[in-house]
Amino acid sequence: MKQKITVLLVGFLLTLGISSCIKDSAPELGSSGKTILKFNEGPRKDFYYLPFTGTQTATVTFTREANSAAALQKPVEVLVLEDATLVPAGYTELPVANFSYASSDAGIILTSGKITAIRFAAGEVSRKIKLTLTGSAWTDLSVKYAKAYKITDVAGNQLSAGQGSLIATFAIKNIWDGVYEVTSGDFSDVTNPTWSHLNTWNAANGYPNTQYTLKTFSSTKIAYWAGTPFSGFQFARTYLFNAGGGASSYGSLSPIFEFNPTTNAVVGVTNAYGQPASNTRSFQLDPTGVNTYDPATKTIRVKYQMTQPSVVTAAPHIRTTITETLKYVGPTN
Repeated sequence: MKQKITVLLVGFLLTLGISSCIKDSAPELGSSGKTILKFNEGPRKDFYYLPFTGTQTATVTFTREANSAAALQKPVEVLVLEDATLVPAGYTELPVANFSYASSDAGIILTSGKITAIRFAAGEVSRKIKLTLTGSAWTDLSVKYAKAYKITDVAGNQLSAGQGSLIATFAIKNIWDGVYEVTSGDFSDVTNPTWSHLNTWNAANGYPNTQYTLKTFSSTKIAYWAGTPFSGFQFARTYLFNAGGGASSYGSLSPIFEFNPTTNAVVGVTNAYGQPASNTRSFQLDPTGVNTYDPATKTIRVKYQMTQPSVVTAAPHIRTTITETLKYVGPTN
């Protein structure tokens, strides 16, 4: 079946809560290491949304918090420098071809198309600025963008490490992106035949970790994220299985699934930590499996293998064979 990437007009509201913590005595914020601006979720905020055509407007809200009524009645000004050197590895600075600052409240200071300062008058708690995003510039899903800002007080004092910058990242989801539940699975390992697929064990023992997040890695790939009892919610951290009555894991091993966007066939599986990993483990697709995505039911069926020459010395070095059926249960954040 020919499958097209769905193109949707997405109206979305990016609300970035930014707080200002100001003492009544108004000390030099930079030298005292106080936080003047931050995203509510931390110094970094990631945004994912579906492809769109034309333009969309995103409204960004900066919110000031004061630790007393007296502090709220004092005007506050914070300087903002767009700093490309702070863009994280693996991201491209959001170029002017992709967006523009369309309009803003008074108090958002723009200079040559860039935010340079944010001013709050006495009693004011929020400022808004609109970004016009150009859909035609977001066609390459393999490219992830970021805007990074260095924050200082009006005297030019940069804040302490971890408080002196804000980073917002922007990426497009592909059609396979989502939270999935492993509804069935098989697992066989030549080093220990008693090991089995964690989902099979869950069905009998009620272990709660049956859902996984498959996030866009490129226009044709999704990468396995997993909340594990060992490492929390991380990317490419472990592969879980049942080791005879208890959960265990392979470290430094997490699959990336690659799809043919026309047929929805799964055409490749690799290890997110690189192929081969430092421990010689790598993934490969087993062509004997169903290996496809059904867009009607949003179900992925895939069969793949882990090779490990350091353990299985004879070619083709297959240590583990994994078969999974993953059912879509909801969108990623």
